[in-house]
Amino acid sequence: MRALLLLLPAPLLLLACATLPGEPSLGRIRSWAIQLHGDIDPAKAACYDMLIVDASARPVPGKVCLAYVNVGQAETYRPYWKAFWRAPDEGPGVPDYLLAADPDGWQGNHMVAFWDPRWQALLWGGAGGAVDEALAKGFDGIFLDWVLAYRDASVAAAAKGVDPERAMEQLVTDLAAYARRKRPGAFVVLNNGAALAARSVKVRRAIDGVVQESFFFGGRPEAGWDDEAAGDLVQRPSPELREALLALDCPVFTLDYALRPEHERSAREASAEMGFLPFVSRMPLDRLP
Repeated sequence: MRALLLLLPAPLLLLACATLPGEPSLGRIRSWAIQLHGDIDPAKAACYDMLIVDASARPVPGKVCLAYVNVGQAETYRPYWKAFWRAPDEGPGVPDYLLAADPDGWQGNHMVAFWDPRWQALLWGGAGGAVDEALAKGFDGIFLDWVLAYRDASVAAAAKGVDPERAMEQLVTDLAAYARRKRPGAFVVLNNGAALAARSVKVRRAIDGVVQESFFFGGRPEAGWDDEAAGDLVQRPSPELREALLALDCPVFTLDYALRPEHERSAREASAEMGFLPFVSRMPLDRLP
């Protein structure tokens, strides 16, 4: 993911998020992990308070479990992908809200006009909606990926008469409200959502936390677990990003990718020093370390 650049007023003020006094909070979480592919190892899962897993999986009993849902991209391996759909690789996508291939190189992922009601019906409120199915399985909440889609060039080009940032703000708040109607107290966490949350009171009121991916170390798309490219790529978060994360009055979870023990250790220590909750894995996210 790209570094976030935003300006915040000085002095730094805490920006309150959704959870109110007396409500369930992710602030009680002391350890967390994410695995998006493959079977969860129960012995390793037992080490964590919170797990983020793919929405197609089952929640792990006894853990706070969030279901991964990509709100800014369509993925060819999802049940909603129909046989007649055409990826926008060498021509217009079908349906026409399929805009372009993933800019970071993830195969099978395609940017969408996420404000399109047809797309949103695949996520929530429609038959087989990803959010509906996840909550029906017993997930405690939803982890929203690609909320930064509003900054993508293909999205900007397709946004005729639409403000992409305001549209993502509305998507997050509508989805969060729907999730909590379906399951009171459902958690909503954004991946790389600091910029959006810092600029929007509505978003801050709708969410329970933020994950910052590749804060200190990143990896390359499609790398295997043991590939050198699965981690250790040094990242340099901007001062503006650091301030945005520190200003959020809700849990911030950092996700870094590292193979070398010294990188794993430094990522954990630096995150903890900032008051964040670290997790370090490798780019495929297909197992727990």
